[in-house]
Amino acid sequence: MQKTQMLFQKIVIFGCIAIGALTLVYSLGFSTDIYSLFYHSDPTSGLFYVPGAEMYFTVQPYNRELFTHSVLFICVAVTLFMTLTHRRRLYYISNFVTSLGFSSFSGFLGFRLFAKATEYIDLYKQVDFEKMEQVTTMMKMELVNSTLMLDLGRIFAVLLIIWAALTVFNLVFKMSWQLRERWAPEQKTEVA
Repeated sequence: MQKTQMLFQKIVIFGCIAIGALTLVYSLGFSTDIYSLFYHSDPTSGLFYVPGAEMYFTVQPYNRELFTHSVLFICVAVTLFMTLTHRRRLYYISNFVTSLGFSSFSGFLGFRLFAKATEYIDLYKQVDFEKMEQVTTMMKMELVNSTLMLDLGRIFAVLLIIWAALTVFNLVFKMSWQLRERWAPEQKTEVA
């Protein structure tokens, strides 16, 4: 039982640092698919302007927020290793605090990312792609009509929420194992 719990613990905690790094990488590419809208977002330009392309600027504050949060998220994940949460046989208060901090932050990022990605996908659907195709063909530019990164954001958000739940499950698993270990010697002495 202890070996199973320790293996699960290592997998979950190493996964925490991996998901932190993936969050940072994802935040850098969050608005990649909508970057082409930048060229068509100036309403004073009758030739290049495409209605709805202003969403590029709407997305940027959240893109910066996601990057900032992902850097903080990695720092929180590192605290799991600083408190030796990945290899401790017995957890202390610091291990519980860092694990709960990580799972809370992961859940927050996941729910926020899912909501924002869904909001931006709806905004992207309002872009006039007929006009955009005319402009890009005329200017010999590449037409990008993809919400891949936003769709990946929703999938990644679910992964963040699942990992938050796994971190909490690891704590419950560890507590139940620690309680069993604590009471086991007393039961053996009563029988003997």
